[in-house]
Amino acid sequence: MPFLLTAAMLALTTTWVATQVLRRFAGTLGLLDHPGGHKQHADPVPAVGGIAIALGLAVGLAWLGGAVVAKLCGVLVGAAVLLLVGLIDDRRGLSPRLRFVVQALVAVVMGVAAGVLLGDFGTLLDGQTVLTLGWLTWPATVFCVVGLINACNMSDGHDGVAASQVALALLAAGLLGGWGGPAGPLA
Repeated sequence: MPFLLTAAMLALTTTWVATQVLRRFAGTLGLLDHPGGHKQHADPVPAVGGIAIALGLAVGLAWLGGAVVAKLCGVLVGAAVLLLVGLIDDRRGLSPRLRFVVQALVAVVMGVAAGVLLGDFGTLLDGQTVLTLGWLTWPATVFCVVGLINACNMSDGHDGVAASQVALALLAAGLLGGWGGPAGPLA
């Protein structure tokens, strides 16, 4: 089995197992999402998907090794901050303004620490000319990262939808990232 596919499958399996285990303790941990507002469920549901995804990601990254983790350090710090903010929000509720500010700061940290920037839209218009963003790189990056975070968060009104979307996106990224060995495409 290709190296990245193995990491993706380990992450997916760990996420599924962690979800099954953590959902049994969600009430004890105070991680139940109660119905109301935009949420579509009728009964309280465990809000443990973020923790399960983080555990799965950790296992997948451990398989890939320290070199990959070092390259993704800025992104992982941002993800850890978002996980912490999500847990606090699930338990106590945070204002939308505070969540937005944290999300924007995470986008900036990812840009500075990991070089994750949206510098162009590729050949979107005519298939040949690269549409570069120039001075709009930073605002576009922050806008898109915050938008992606909130799109994922808004899809979480149904039990398991956001976790499934993230798991599929990670699996697709692993598959499309290449079929290399330990050095792989991230080397």
